[in-house]
Amino acid sequence: MPAADLGNDVITRLGEVLGVKSEKTAEEMGGVWWQLWGAPQRAWLEASGDGARRVQLRTGAFEWFPGSLAQLAELSAELPVPTVAGLARRAGDPSRLELATSFEVRDDTIDWVMTALPAAARMQAAEARLLAQSKTLGRVGLVPEVDTEAKAPSSLSLRRGNLLQDRRTKHAGPCWDESEISECADVLKAQMHAHTVRTGQGFQASFRLHSGEAARSILEVTTDCEDPLFGRGLLVVMSTPTRGGPLGAMALNEREVGSMSRGHALGGWWAPKGGLLHHCLFFPQAIYQKGVALQLLLAYARRAADADALGGGT
Repeated sequence: MPAADLGNDVITRLGEVLGVKSEKTAEEMGGVWWQLWGAPQRAWLEASGDGARRVQLRTGAFEWFPGSLAQLAELSAELPVPTVAGLARRAGDPSRLELATSFEVRDDTIDWVMTALPAAARMQAAEARLLAQSKTLGRVGLVPEVDTEAKAPSSLSLRRGNLLQDRRTKHAGPCWDESEISECADVLKAQMHAHTVRTGQGFQASFRLHSGEAARSILEVTTDCEDPLFGRGLLVVMSTPTRGGPLGAMALNEREVGSMSRGHALGGWWAPKGGLLHHCLFFPQAIYQKGVALQLLLAYARRAADADALGGGT
């Protein structure tokens, strides 16, 4: 089946899997929108490189974002560590902020995308709803797009419980066995010239940057983390020496989910207090598939270079 047909099939079935009524969007050809737990969401298909297609998933977070110094300061302080989505300005309307995730659809990824996309929608909706409850962000003029009066799972108000119920989340042991983690570390070392060190629950890798011989981005991979809402999973955090702040992080997120990007765009850039850029991905066991983690981790060498270029590296 052509990639375009595969992608359309994913979007068509998404509303049914989520248990929501979806409608066609006026903006994206073939796109649909819906509300999940009060959060406005939309998905659409667009052309990507190499004849592939991308499924774009967005959840509205805030309106009235002029990017004031007060807003940027509070976003640095208030934004949680990203899981599967990054915060981005809406294309065509940068005064609106949304959570963004993007999947590349090919013959060999379609089955996994069918599983991962609904999970990502639930994760985005949950995080947008929690963001909407921030009084601090409201005080700097950010207006939530989420209807917090809409019905939502009780685990959201309690901020604990697994929203991604799946038989794989009940396994006693981690999905990622020793051989798979070793393969990831070895490939990063061989193909990306990363310096890798095994740790008790994963590995650490460092990438040398062009902007200075001593400058490195540090990647930490932990195999058995527990998220209070999304269960157990793989946590990946890259710390860079690049200062970019929230606007720099948004620019990188927007590039990540762009139509010309390659691979899946999961996780997100963010800039906590201090302004240094980080990228984080929480890959829950509910969407685990052998081999996917390696492809997601290989993207971190490119991300290290992207952050370096944003900071003025040559």
